[in-house]
Amino acid sequence: MGAHICFDRHIHIANKTWSKGVLRHLGYEDIDEQTLNEIVNNKKLKWIQISDYLPNEAYRKIDQILSERPDITFRLFHFLNNDEVDISFLMDMPHVKKVQIDCIEFKNNPKRINLSVLAELNLKSLHIECFDLRDYEFIQNLSDELEELSIMADTMGPGIKFDCTWLLKYKNLQTLWLGKKAKKNIESISQLPKLKSLSLRGIKLTDFSFLYKMNLEKLALLWNSNNNLHELAALNNLKEIELWRINKLSDISFIEELTNLEIIKLQDLKHVNCLPDLRKHANLQRLFIIDTGIDIKELPNYLQEKVSNWDDR
Repeated sequence: MGAHICFDRHIHIANKTWSKGVLRHLGYEDIDEQTLNEIVNNKKLKWIQISDYLPNEAYRKIDQILSERPDITFRLFHFLNNDEVDISFLMDMPHVKKVQIDCIEFKNNPKRINLSVLAELNLKSLHIECFDLRDYEFIQNLSDELEELSIMADTMGPGIKFDCTWLLKYKNLQTLWLGKKAKKNIESISQLPKLKSLSLRGIKLTDFSFLYKMNLEKLALLWNSNNNLHELAALNNLKEIELWRINKLSDISFIEELTNLEIIKLQDLKHVNCLPDLRKHANLQRLFIIDTGIDIKELPNYLQEKVSNWDDR
């Protein structure tokens, strides 16, 4: 009989099944055929995660799940009991296509994880969010099939070893998320032929013209100090725009020109007090307004059924 687990957007697999408050771990030994089928058939499931080493049997079961659900991300995080983290076990999991590594600090050990292992995998998606990781040279050797890449690049002090020109070999790259210090030669990403979604965190752009050469459908700008985004009005192919914690921004009138938008997300914009006229936005489906100066109750009726003060996607 399968173990009782709380299916949510993720499942944490551990040595033993246990729960405490909102924390729930599923022991790998409790993943029998019934439980495995429940996991595979849970369409809400986005990622499976581990926070410590597990026996090989656990990795085999996770890989079996991923063989039927290649859309699920395998997340590795914390590993608090390990000064060094050997991720060689991934090489014995042939169905891993999407990997996320986060919440593992490199401050006291610049080579804490043998990230070169990632070059041996047939990855389609990689998300790296490790504080004080400075050497990103491994990025040059990932699978040519890479479609999605996310690099937080958050450090104290000096910069990192990274260059956006390294990404040009990934002709299938569709989604790119770059943070803070991953900005060297950023204009070169305009040469990525299939890039549709671009997110920039902590990167202030002084010249937006390279974006005009791209066929972006989504653009997200987060945590920067831009106060004039009017040049973005030329990106008329955009279907989604996200503006988040741009402290000096007050004028978002340029959005009126982006009439193909389907999703608008505005968050932590304390100086933005009003929306532009969106009556020409016939395709608009969702409008997220979270912690801004805009009074949702004062919005016109045609927006009321689309607006939300939290992102439930």
